[in-house]
Amino acid sequence: MKAFCTYVRQLLQYSTPVWSPHYQYLIFKTVNVQRAYTKRLTGMNNLNYLERLKALGISSLERRRLERDLILCCNLFHGICEIHLPFKLGVSVTRGNSCKLVKTSCNTNAAKYFLHK
Repeated sequence: MKAFCTYVRQLLQYSTPVWSPHYQYLIFKTVNVQRAYTKRLTGMNNLNYLERLKALGISSLERRRLERDLILCCNLFHGICEIHLPFKLGVSVTRGNSCKLVKTSCNTNAAKYFLHK
């Protein structure tokens, strides 16, 4: 499992805030790699996927993508990193707080589904 976390999962998670799969078949392809690998481990072939993840103490790729998106949003709000995004900080005078992301108009799928769940 350590080899999987070191080598394979890093490739599956590479640039997830930028390339977050939004089509079901792409999500299934990435999850299927982890699903197949964990099933091959000794003693894990009789458990379902969620039970295998819990027994191994690892989280699903979907949860890890969500965590990476939240970390990036936090870094953007606090000025830790500067990148040009199809978002801007929104200011609302009627509701909530000033820490809101407002999506600008997007022409490409890469920008349209950036940080999208």
